Amino acid sequence: MKMIVFTILIVVTIAAAILFGIGWYYSEMLKREAFVTNIEPPEYNLLVKSANSTSIELISKDDNSEELFEEGHYKIEWADGFGFTKSILQSNENQILRDYSGKDFPLIGEPVRLETFFYSGNPNTALNIDYEEVPLNCELGICPAWKVEGDRENWVIVVHGKGSNREESLRILETLKKADTSILVITYRNDPETNPSENGYYGFGQEWPDLEIAVEYALQQGAKKIILYGFSMGGAISLGFLQESTHSSNVVGLILDAPVISFNSLVNHGIAERNVPKFIGEIGKWVATQRFKIPWDKMDYFKTATELEIPVLIFHGTKDKLTPVKESEKIAQKNDKNVTLVTTNGVGHAKMWNYNPKFYEEKVFKFLSQLIN
Repeated sequence: MKMIVFTILIVVTIAAAILFGIGWYYSEMLKREAFVTNIEPPEYNLLVKSANSTSIELISKDDNSEELFEEGHYKIEWADGFGFTKSILQSNENQILRDYSGKDFPLIGEPVRLETFFYSGNPNTALNIDYEEVPLNCELGICPAWKVEGDRENWVIVVHGKGSNREESLRILETLKKADTSILVITYRNDPETNPSENGYYGFGQEWPDLEIAVEYALQQGAKKIILYGFSMGGAISLGFLQESTHSSNVVGLILDAPVISFNSLVNHGIAERNVPKFIGEIGKWVATQRFKIPWDKMDYFKTATELEIPVLIFHGTKDKLTPVKESEKIAQKNDKNVTLVTTNGVGHAKMWNYNPKFYEEKVFKFLSQLIN
């Protein structure tokens, strides 16, 4: 009998150790892909087969890149140059012909990638828009921001996504300027230009005090109406501000692009996309909670989003593998009085502008016009 009990204990111990090891592995993956703020160098997943002044032919580097068939406007970037493409001219199973414009030309066989941001640099170098670099005194130090002057009573404050930067806003900056709002494109803790947080991890919305400083700056400049514009994790930061800040009543509208609504839903979405068994994912989450003290409840803004009493415009592609479109759909259903959801079939994470810039910009301009006029 003792031998049976001893054997059972050994089996249980080994099984627990194996499960904990699996949980540790997936918690480490969660740390690397969600929390760690080191920005990885870009991956060049495509190869140039041919190029001329009007077109470029691309093949996948590993014969398995969905990037090859992305529809829409992109910057084609390689190690020491870039150009632009706006449409697919011809395609088959393993290669694609796109239109091309640019001063530089990649070499045959050169590794390249499609850059979502399209524009690079700052408002002046990218779009010939005058701007001022404003040093905002955030909680952990200086957070630089781009300020574009417009109507001082109406402000749009743009918050970029995780692992991103202010260049993410350049795609929509001309539309914001056309609406004649003043514009503030901010940075926040853990950005390369700012100081790190205490644990050095992304907070998925807990960065909202840095956004609060930007709102206070706008108010000091004469703002009467403030619209927040959040990309991806910038959406969580915007919602965190609306949930926690005493200045939330100064915000009259919200634009979200592929927003992170709930960190738990984000992680579950990632688990499903990787075909990890649900119970293994739950073990990984449990281990991660013990290791990193994850405040799951504080990183969930679903209830806040469904109870907003200001107009909200959400863009979300149905093929988004990073942030679940179902969360945006649920919010639009529960708060249909105030939330307008715009989706596009087959479009990935934060790429709806790229897919159809004119359509996207018209939606944004109409939304802003209704708020400020």
